Amino acid sequence: MTRTILALAAALFVTASPAMAGTEYACPDLSQAKQVANCPSEAELKQMFRSTCGGENAPDAKEPELCDAFAEFKRQKNNALWESADGEFMGYVTCNRPAAEIKKGMAAGIGLGRRAGMTKVTCIYDGDVRLSMRTRQACTVPGMEVGKRGPMPTCGPDPASCKVTCE
Repeated sequence: MTRTILALAAALFVTASPAMAGTEYACPDLSQAKQVANCPSEAELKQMFRSTCGGENAPDAKEPELCDAFAEFKRQKNNALWESADGEFMGYVTCNRPAAEIKKGMAAGIGLGRRAGMTKVTCIYDGDVRLSMRTRQACTVPGMEVGKRGPMPTCGPDPASCKVTCE
């Protein structure tokens, strides 16, 4: 009798476990995200440029790379860390646009990557803002295979449709 009760209790515990049911994550509302680190100053950017690049390599390049010109370096590296209201998602966001403008961005797409037992869920917003979450859980997006190159699922007219299920 005791064995039967223990077996039933174990079965109920396993079926009721949230890890078994899967956890759904939606791309966070960017209007609720917050900047958690300061933007670098102009002096800090110039110091980073000098230490990284040494100087401008091709200031007149039509399609400049990182070290070709300070302006390109600043465009790519003038970022600050942001995180979602719940702290689950984070990413480096440009300081070249006002925070109020960034917070107006709507979720436009979602991407998944898996490497070394970790899944990276990336939410893409208007203006190429990206916030990511990393988890050891295996996650799926409807209609998308993890690790396969191809079109990234879009969120459609409803940003709340940017979701993944992780187990």
